[in-house]
Amino acid sequence: MTESDMEQNAESKRHPDLAELDACRTGEASDDVVAHVQSCAQCQARLEGLRALASQLAAPPSALVPDNADRAVMEMIARRSEEIRKQPRLIRLVPRTAWAAAAVLLLCCSLWVFHVREPGRRAAPARRLAADVDGNGSVDIVDAYLMARRVKDAGAGAALSMTWDLNHDGLVDGRDVDVVAGRAVSIGGEGS
Repeated sequence: MTESDMEQNAESKRHPDLAELDACRTGEASDDVVAHVQSCAQCQARLEGLRALASQLAAPPSALVPDNADRAVMEMIARRSEEIRKQPRLIRLVPRTAWAAAAVLLLCCSLWVFHVREPGRRAAPARRLAADVDGNGSVDIVDAYLMARRVKDAGAGAALSMTWDLNHDGLVDGRDVDVVAGRAVSIGGEGS
């Protein structure tokens, strides 16, 4: 260690750091630190700076805001409220009516898409619904299979709905299953 390093080391030992000075300010410092601060003008000045800072931080926020600032803010609020009240009512209602018009337009578009653009969703004729045994909205080979199974089970005593009498002969039998199968495989679009 050089002589200057020894002087700096001795100098740092002689002056307490900020934590020790703050402890001195609050009365929690050791006797050595208190004795040093009382005998050192530089440390006393730093301690006074800490005390001034602590008192500023401890002041209530209202003491930091000037009285005329509160008054200026309240006046600005009153002026803006008066401007809003003086606006014609029609101007204040335009956004509400615009939202209502947009909602009506959206409803009309939804109805148009549902009824015009997707005609397949409309109610099918009764004969076509009767052929849709599984109720999925289309007549396919699965409907023919299900109907054939039920006709077979009817021989064992199961009751069949007369709505399945698709050929109108008064009986629900294999010929009605053939009608369903024919609709399921027809090219003319009757099966969907």
